[in-house]
Amino acid sequence: MEVYLDLFRLAKNKNNTVAENRVVSDGSVGWRWDWCKDPSTASEWAHIGDLMSRFSQVNICNAKDTWLWESEAGTEFSVKNIRKDIANADQGQDDGMGFVWNSWAPLKVNYLLWRALLGKVATKNELHKRGVTLQDLLCPRCGYVVETTDHLFTDCLLAKNVWWQVCVWMMIPLPPNTNSLNDFMVALIKNPGDKRWKKLVNLVAQAIVWRLWNTRNAKIFEGKNTSIQATVDLIKEDSYSWVTHRSKSTVTSWENWLSFNVVSML
Repeated sequence: MEVYLDLFRLAKNKNNTVAENRVVSDGSVGWRWDWCKDPSTASEWAHIGDLMSRFSQVNICNAKDTWLWESEAGTEFSVKNIRKDIANADQGQDDGMGFVWNSWAPLKVNYLLWRALLGKVATKNELHKRGVTLQDLLCPRCGYVVETTDHLFTDCLLAKNVWWQVCVWMMIPLPPNTNSLNDFMVALIKNPGDKRWKKLVNLVAQAIVWRLWNTRNAKIFEGKNTSIQATVDLIKEDSYSWVTHRSKSTVTSWENWLSFNVVSML
């Protein structure tokens, strides 16, 4: 009806299913069509040929149609399996992108980081590119430089101070020679440490991006200034709350978290 409209117009019984036109005789399968008139145009015959070719590629039986998951024999469909397949397919490939999906961070936080790394968050510069008229394009926090994505998250003096204080708290070196948010995230990914340690560091980095974005919006839309220390404190609270509620492993106490004593979580 949708793909072969010319044939549908010729069919006598337009409510028939495909199966009702199927004939099995002596173990062989054939097709019987009841036409209002025989096919006569080149288009009609071309459609018949194409339809028969499609039928030859499928196994038609009397069972009800079902969805099958072919990734692993005997396993049910799951997002986890898809993620594993993608990870296996991407193994050994380095696209230079500093985004790693972190299941300990909320979906909206992962999404923000992903968009930020693509330069797709609504900074003043991006809004200007989309034709939005603004009074100025300067960063609302420092007031000196055009607000681009990289400036907001890494180059602004406030951002630099936040990254420095958080790295000191985590007792890791501040990534050197980083000119963009992607440079920061790639450097953190390449830091030494096992998988869980890197996931924990990545979680805190996502919290930094999340809080820098939220405090920036509070400044623009509410006229609210958030100090560097208050921003760092919120980052510690956010990351601890996320890992407490979203990680299935043992979580350290708040007191230990404040000194980043996370040995029991690794």
